[in-house]
Amino acid sequence: MRLDTLRDIACPADREGRPCRAGLVPDGSHPVLRPRAPAPCASAPRAPADGDEILEALLACTGCGTRYPVLLGVPVLVEPLGPYLRTHYYQMEEAQQAHGEFDARTRRFLTERMLDTMERPHGDLFKRPGITHVDRDPQYISAGIEFHYRPPPTEAYPPGSVAAHLTGIPDSPQGEAMAYLARSGRPAGGRALEVGCHVGGFVHDLARRSSFVYGVDLCFRTALVARQIAKGVPCPKGTYSAYEVSDVSVERPFRADTRRNADFLVASGARLPFGDGFFSTVACFHVSEVADDGLALLDDMARVLQPGGLQVLASIDGFRDFARMQGGNGAGPSPHGALKDRLQRTCRLLEEKDNIPWIRRNSRRSFMVHMSHCLWGEKRGAP
Repeated sequence: MRLDTLRDIACPADREGRPCRAGLVPDGSHPVLRPRAPAPCASAPRAPADGDEILEALLACTGCGTRYPVLLGVPVLVEPLGPYLRTHYYQMEEAQQAHGEFDARTRRFLTERMLDTMERPHGDLFKRPGITHVDRDPQYISAGIEFHYRPPPTEAYPPGSVAAHLTGIPDSPQGEAMAYLARSGRPAGGRALEVGCHVGGFVHDLARRSSFVYGVDLCFRTALVARQIAKGVPCPKGTYSAYEVSDVSVERPFRADTRRNADFLVASGARLPFGDGFFSTVACFHVSEVADDGLALLDDMARVLQPGGLQVLASIDGFRDFARMQGGNGAGPSPHGALKDRLQRTCRLLEEKDNIPWIRRNSRRSFMVHMSHCLWGEKRGAP
């Protein structure tokens, strides 16, 4: 995390039904660790030291006093923190084993937050992860790198085969979003946000035309990988495990430009750690269908978008448990209709496209193909 990021983010804690959104500062009782000079690393040489980088710290809210950890350069801005840690701590343990031990005071803070949320004495400290199996599988990250950064293929498929067709399709929801920005004549510059950034591929694209871009994801592992790719901290990442078949993998190299005007953090899309009207562009791809509350996600994205700003949405299914939102009777608009209706509460619809292919390659012989519904809207009000 850079010092610039510390100046931009706000406390996401809910205090008696009202968001805090006060500023965050380093907790004076905890040391602020910064990247060292180049030193050995398990996977690659450590990136050159940057005086503005914070590798590990505790952040304290100047309003409500809530504290949040910065782990391996990634701020974890989730409240309540304890339940999140109990289902994601295994990712943090794996990361620290690869990149260096946490400070003893950091580990004590994390353990205390988890203990605070135990339902009964002597119960299990760690819960079964409350996330899907793909979040726990390194193949999920590998497929994300393959999709976003498109390393050159190492094998040729027979002409006319389904695999040759799928690997040759250039379109994607993210590509459509960038094409829209290019043809719409919207001015470059301004701050941008991607909610559900995964390994940061679209953040890389947005950084080419934005003054600064933030990527937010609820998965610690993917936010860390995104930061390694874009910033080289705590260690650069230049290879990924490409799955040949089943669990047989090979390491393949890939390249991505450094993005100094980008940063990544862990937070909920429904409680974004930014002030009102902070961004000129907000994008979200394929998150509403898995979010616990898709409507709250859309509302908070609209909150952090400035008047006249651009909101970009893509979805394959609309909302998870959509029948529950309709009272279980199936009445009301379709999932994509509900998505569009919610967007138009705050935005003027600019463009809409359906059946945009989202093709993710899971292994050499396995593809996932989804058809996305894409929406572009401009927030009402004077810019």
